[in-house]
Amino acid sequence: IVSSLSLPAPTSSEFALSNPPATPTTIPPGSQVGLTVTYTGANDGRDDGVLRIQSNDAASATHDVPLIAHASSIPCGDIQGNLCDLSGNGPVAGATVYVDTASGRVQTTTDANGDWVLTCVPPGAYMVHAEYGSWSTTLQATVSSGQVTVFPGRQCLDPGSAEVAVVWGEWDQMQSILDRLNVPYTYYDQGQASRLVNDASELAQYDMVFFNCGWEEGLGLTNPGRTNIANFVMNGGSVYASDWAYDLIEVGWPAFVDFHGDDTVRDAAQNAGPFNGPVQVVEPTLQAALQGRTTVTIDSCCTAVDAADAATTVYLQGDRLNDGGTHPFMVSFQPHVNSGRVWYTDFHNNGQADIEDIFSWLILQL
Repeated sequence: IVSSLSLPAPTSSEFALSNPPATPTTIPPGSQVGLTVTYTGANDGRDDGVLRIQSNDAASATHDVPLIAHASSIPCGDIQGNLCDLSGNGPVAGATVYVDTASGRVQTTTDANGDWVLTCVPPGAYMVHAEYGSWSTTLQATVSSGQVTVFPGRQCLDPGSAEVAVVWGEWDQMQSILDRLNVPYTYYDQGQASRLVNDASELAQYDMVFFNCGWEEGLGLTNPGRTNIANFVMNGGSVYASDWAYDLIEVGWPAFVDFHGDDTVRDAAQNAGPFNGPVQVVEPTLQAALQGRTTVTIDSCCTAVDAADAATTVYLQGDRLNDGGTHPFMVSFQPHVNSGRVWYTDFHNNGQADIEDIFSWLILQL
């Protein structure tokens, strides 16, 4: 039973429902009711809106249908598609999609379902670029005047579009998640890590570097490694560290995360003791990626975070120290405007099926 049909704000007034059926109206199973939405463009440019359908549908009582139109005094057409993540399973929201035309760039952003529409693109052949963080993909499209060019199915970000380095660690294997996503990477084993962190030009080849728990962390605590890693992030690169690799963050960016124990004593935070149990998912985009889940089970052996700075984003939190308090388990921060991001988890990915989706999402953010 459809109880109401509306065009709620901020829908442009240039959209209108033409002769809508009286509500409430009952739609029998297997049947359909047609609706006509008209658009009268007053000025050149794109207009967006929403057709809202309220019903007694138990799965979705409120259903919003996006409305997109573009008034133009010159010939043009649209390009439409859907962007999916590195795994090919989930949508990518907030990605930038664009084409460069002779008259300038036409650009849009993917919605929560990964859908996107480039409106009023001049007729011709184009390369469509989709970008999210360090990841991207490129598509070919031909636009005809007055027509919508639709990419069938889904178009996923290219796992090979970013340059990735992984540093050996005795206790963690982030590369196993990269393998599952078919992301190619350069692996630096125990004897090669110094070659990476001590050479600024070697680091500069990459978009992101993963420091596994149990790597030779002393390389990142003294120069030239410490300065090289800081400059790598300053110049737009991102790093991830897990568990014992926390010293890299505590020494490099001490203001953003307060690790457990005496900050002046190396490895002090590693003595927090074990934890196994449910923690809260508190960051909205991660919740969405987990299909609305608000708790996950975490197994953490050693390191703990006491608190995070206001400029640091907390994704997971819970009673890590079994003291009745709330402490972060997963954080990230951007040390400077336009710099890359630094990510940390106090747990590993290996053997924790409950959080494989979290790590797949984390990789996408780098």
